[in-house]
Amino acid sequence: LARGGSRHGHTVYCGFGCDLSRYSHEWGQVVGPVCFVRSMEDWSRVCRGDILVVSVIDPGMTPLFGVAAGLVAEMGGTLSHGAIIAREYGLPAVANVSGVTTRLKEGDQISLDAERGQTIVQARAEN
Repeated sequence: LARGGSRHGHTVYCGFGCDLSRYSHEWGQVVGPVCFVRSMEDWSRVCRGDILVVSVIDPGMTPLFGVAAGLVAEMGGTLSHGAIIAREYGLPAVANVSGVTTRLKEGDQISLDAERGQTIVQARAEN
């Protein structure tokens, strides 16, 4: 486990058991596979139980919130429009996780603890 540094009191680790910590938007803990959503073209790949990983929470992706188990965003704050909608759906979400879209791979198994603002890699995808 390699330590990746500290930002605003949050330690970020890289490698197996990777702990990516930031700001929580909703309570809840979930485990599931990473599904990157970069554009509307990715919507058809989202399956029930996926944890969406996005660069920014777009309110237009609201239809996916009823299918997804959780949400991790690289940018955003607790008062962003997308974060407010995620809370309304009761979707466990963590935002402002620097580098999350480059550190995780499609299909990685992660646990998301929205109460603590943590995203932890449980197993790496085999691709």
